[in-house]
Amino acid sequence: ADAQNQSLYSVSNKAKVQVFGAFGFGADSNTLGTTSNGDPVKLSAGGGSGIGVGAGYALSKSFDLDFDLGYQISSLTPAVSNAEGTFTRSYLLATVKYKVPVNSTMQLKFGLGAGLYRGGKMDVDTSAAPGGGKLLINFGNATGFHGTGEMEFNLENDLFFVFGLKYYAVTYSGGSGTFNGAPGTAKDQDGSGLDFLAAFGRYF
Repeated sequence: ADAQNQSLYSVSNKAKVQVFGAFGFGADSNTLGTTSNGDPVKLSAGGGSGIGVGAGYALSKSFDLDFDLGYQISSLTPAVSNAEGTFTRSYLLATVKYKVPVNSTMQLKFGLGAGLYRGGKMDVDTSAAPGGGKLLINFGNATGFHGTGEMEFNLENDLFFVFGLKYYAVTYSGGSGTFNGAPGTAKDQDGSGLDFLAAFGRYF
């Protein structure tokens, strides 16, 4: 048993940095129109694609504390030729992760945390479609909560690769903006979603 424990992949008392990419799906969406086939064209405040950087510290063999700074963008689904639309935002997340070594090259991580979501912006241009126009809405800062599940792989020389999932719950409120230049307010947006994550980093 001692020999087996010695061979498990485990990191403690080390700092780390990483870069990551994300792609996911929003929990809710806005229907902005229809395609020529009658299918709805939607835009979500969650999901989409994103990139970011992270830093953290392996507090012990069982726990990590991570901080991630990211940017994410959602686009119209499906993409259409006569309209464009995005929902963009940035975020800063803090996550405590519980680690479970599996073998000499992999450990599982289960995390819970909270985050600050900034710069929520909906930018839609349907002016090329009948009855369309330009919609621009800016939302206030929001706080949210998230849970993560990850597999971390040891690549030797303190390098590592991570593949995982993140579910997050956040609501953007206080939206105000313009439609074809006329000012107005907007309903709250559910920015919750589920993302697939991939990261590459190094321990120091």
